Formats: sequence, C-alpha cells, structure tokens
Amino acid sequence: MLDVWRHRVILLMLAGSVGLSACAAEIDPAEALTRGVREQQAGNLDAAREAYLQVLEVQPRNEYALYDLGTIEQAQGRTELAEGYYREALDVDPRMEGALFNLAIIRAKVGATQEAIDLYRRTIAVAPDNARAHYNLGLLLQEAGQKDEAVKEIEQAIALDPSLLSSGTSPTPSS
Repeated sequence: MLDVWRHRVILLMLAGSVGLSACAAEIDPAEALTRGVREQQAGNLDAAREAYLQVLEVQPRNEYALYDLGTIEQAQGRTELAEGYYREALDVDPRMEGALFNLAIIRAKVGATQEAIDLYRRTIAVAPDNARAHYNLGLLLQEAGQKDEAVKEIEQAIALDPSLLSSGTSPTPSS
C-alpha cells in the first residue's frame, strides 16, 4: 500500500511551492474544511484536496478531512490512497458510516470479500436504514454462497428503498 503520509508531504510541498500553503498557525481548520467541501462540491478536486491537507496540518486526526480526501482519491481511481485515508478516519471514529461504506466497496473490488462483508455489517450497525449497505452486503453474501442471508439483506434493502429493485444498483461510493 502506498504511504499516505508521504503522499501528503509531496502534495503539501507542491502547494507550498506555488504559494498556497500557509503556516499552520495561520490556518483556520473550520474555514479550510468548509472551503474544501465547497470546492469538492463544485468539482474543483485539486483545490479541495489542498484545503483538506491544510486542515490536517493543524488537526492531523480530523476525520472529516481524512474521509473527504478518501472520497477524492477514490473518485480519481487512486484506491490505495483512498483506502489509507478511510482507515485513518476510522482510527479516529470507528463508526464513521461513509468511511465504512466506501472502504467496503474498495475491499470488495480487490476480492477481500470477507473483510467487505464485515465492513458492510459495521456500516449497518451504525446506520440500519442504509439500503445500499444492505444491498451490497446481500450481493457479497450471495457471491460467498450464503444465499439465505443474502436474500434477507436484499429484501431489507428493497424494503428501505424500493427503487433498488428496478435500478440495478451496483456498489458505488457515498459522498
């Protein structure tokens, strides 16, 4: 797995070289986090990444900045980095629904089926009404040959969100 911290240092050095990095004492983490969310929602992922990294300069265990960096990396196909950020966010808050869910997606895609099943179960324990977690868990259980439990999970997912029946939903990152 890539060294997430090394990646952060490189990005911070690049940001500093173009005058975008401020001294840690000058960074307002709440403002930087808000700016990151705004930039991410606008599709400006590089600017969002820079803002989240600024948050981490001041608050290295900020689970929201870690999670949001994970979603950016996952969206850009850098799943090893995304996985590292999600795991760090979960070290801070083991019940962070989005990090659990997105990490489960990554682990399922690399064939770590049992770990993904466990992560979906943890997601459901935190958020019992998460239809996509039930659905994705059902698909993995079916793949693992646990048909009765798979049917139960998929039925629960459809009961929570009937649109899953017709949408052919596949595992996708939450944001």
